[in-house]
Amino acid sequence: AKVMIAARTQEQLDRTVQEMRDAGGVASSFTADVTDSAQVNAMVEACVREFGGLDVCFANAGMGGGTDDEFWEYPDWAFEDVLARNLKSAFYTCRAAAKVMVESGKGGVLVTTSSAGGYRASKRWAYGTAKGGVLSLTKVLAGNLAAHNIRVNCISPGIVAQRDPADEQE
Repeated sequence: AKVMIAARTQEQLDRTVQEMRDAGGVASSFTADVTDSAQVNAMVEACVREFGGLDVCFANAGMGGGTDDEFWEYPDWAFEDVLARNLKSAFYTCRAAAKVMVESGKGGVLVTTSSAGGYRASKRWAYGTAKGGVLSLTKVLAGNLAAHNIRVNCISPGIVAQRDPADEQE
C-alpha cells in the first residue's frame, strides 16, 4: 500500500514515515489539524495528487480530554473541544474522502474509530457523546454510500493498557 499519514506535528510524521519506509513501505505525510475542514480537504487533495487516487481512508483522530465535572457544570469549551477532535474530524475526513471515491467511480473503504465508551455510560460526558456520534455517523455513511461501492466500517476499541518498553525482552 501507499500510505499518507497526517498529524499536527511534523516531528511525529517524520519519525513514522521513516519507520514505514525502513520496513519497505511507501509513505508520505501531511501536516493538518483535522478539526479544520479546509485542512482536511487539502490533505485529501494532496494524497490524490501524490498517489493518483484514494482507495482507503482511516479517520482515526481522537482524544479523551474534557473534565470530570458534573454534567450541569461541564464547561462549553471542553465539550466543543472533544466533539471537534472526535466527531467533527471523522465527519470532515469521511466527507472529503467519499467525494474523491464517488468521483473516481471505483468506490473505496472508509474506516472510523469510535470507542467502547460510545456504547456505555460514564462520567466522560463529551467523549461518550462524541464516540456515540461516530458510531451513528458510520452507520449513516454505510447506508448511504453503499450505492457508490463505498464500504464503511467502525473500529471500537476498549481500554488499552500502556506498554512499557522496559518490560520487553529481546
